Amino acid sequence: MNKVVTKTAQHKWLILIMILAAVLRVYNLDFQSMWLDELFTMAVTNPDLTWSQFHKEIVTRESFPFLYFIIVKGFYFLFGYSSLVARMVSVLAGIFGVYAAYLLGKKIHTKQVGLIASLFVAVSNYHIYISQDARAYSLYFLFVCLSFYTLLIYIKRPTWKHVLLYALTTGFLVNFNFFAPINVVSQGLILLCLLFLLPKNKRIAFIQKGAVAAFIIFGAFIVNYQKLKVLLNYKKFWTPAPQDDSLAKIFKNFFGNSEILLALITPFIVYYLFLIFKNKEPRKWTYNKVIKNKLFFGFLVLFTWFFVLFSYLAVKSYGPISYLLTRYFVSVLPVIFICVAIAIASIKGTVGKGIAVFVMVFFMMAHLFVVKKQYTTITHAQYRDAATFVKTNNTQNAPTYSNQEYWYKFYFRPDQTKIKLKDLSLNNIYLQLKKYPSKMTSFWYIDAFKRFDSVNKPTSEFLNKHFVIKKQYKGYRAWATYYELKKQSR
Repeated sequence: MNKVVTKTAQHKWLILIMILAAVLRVYNLDFQSMWLDELFTMAVTNPDLTWSQFHKEIVTRESFPFLYFIIVKGFYFLFGYSSLVARMVSVLAGIFGVYAAYLLGKKIHTKQVGLIASLFVAVSNYHIYISQDARAYSLYFLFVCLSFYTLLIYIKRPTWKHVLLYALTTGFLVNFNFFAPINVVSQGLILLCLLFLLPKNKRIAFIQKGAVAAFIIFGAFIVNYQKLKVLLNYKKFWTPAPQDDSLAKIFKNFFGNSEILLALITPFIVYYLFLIFKNKEPRKWTYNKVIKNKLFFGFLVLFTWFFVLFSYLAVKSYGPISYLLTRYFVSVLPVIFICVAIAIASIKGTVGKGIAVFVMVFFMMAHLFVVKKQYTTITHAQYRDAATFVKTNNTQNAPTYSNQEYWYKFYFRPDQTKIKLKDLSLNNIYLQLKKYPSKMTSFWYIDAFKRFDSVNKPTSEFLNKHFVIKKQYKGYRAWATYYELKKQSR
């Protein structure tokens, strides 16, 4: 009992941070309707699909490797098929991601840096968002932190045990996101730099261990070759072309577009760089001197990590496909928080550090609850609400159509309703009724996102002539309409 009390006292701040992280991620978890990408997750992980269908759905429709979806299906098996269960996978990954940020910050610099970095992740607007989203990004964040953490363990103690631990963790990493191999490339560059600092008699053993790690990581990743092949054959994607401020917008999005937070973070980043330039260098660098110099070694790791992914995605975006989406850069978010944490931890005096941490956390929380109102403001397209409106009002089981049947079908499952959703746009409904006027009858139409103005003129004129809108729901980026056939058209 005394040991438990002692351990709790030693880690009281970390425990409080973890509790805070859990509360902020579980609270109002199912408040938002599932949005387009989350409904992709629900569709491809539907328990009714055979494993063959499951595999085909991911290969043809998804942009993530298989592992995330297998984990989600495992949760369904244990707890049932629902949006809440799917999101809980991300919640748990998000909570552990906070702990992983602590471990990484502690290993790169000090325990204090780990605590500060983990606190910032815990209250981060963007990290909370991905932790409540039924997609693989919070798992990606978690395992990129764990991968670099185990890499640092291996670098400081290059044993077979540690290289295998690193390879295993990184093998999981590359199975959560197709951008993860870029993170692995940055790790390879770090190891390559250190290789040349080793005495010649130790280089062969270092290369052998690195080769084994590379083989294991590649073997773990190659199971996704079919999906990777599909992605590499994409000639165009929906993402907008780069603009002059695209990169600035990405980093603003990380902090909820808060000018105050950006104004606070920028001087800390500058101060961190000042500490690096101020850091005294030995006349001759050796492997041991590098890893024992916390500031320089930390900078080598963090800069390489950030630079490789950032430069690759930024330059690549000026090709046929743009990759300038905030979520694609999520693996560099730990770098930003750790740099800020090192800067704050380097402030002389406990009071100064405390004030800096308090101000950062205060404005992050204020932005979360007061400015963004993250837990009470609708930001997802209201698929669920539109579907509920139809299910409640379509008591006569009238034909129901949607241009987004694939996404809406989660809310029209056979165990929930007798309504069978049919995949047909309003324009195609018009063409069908024009061809077969005897089949003209009242119907429901449900849609979402940017298709409010997708109805062409002939369709609009036909609907106005033969139908009257009796019931309608207009939500955020989603709507449902009941078109009742006019008496003269019957």
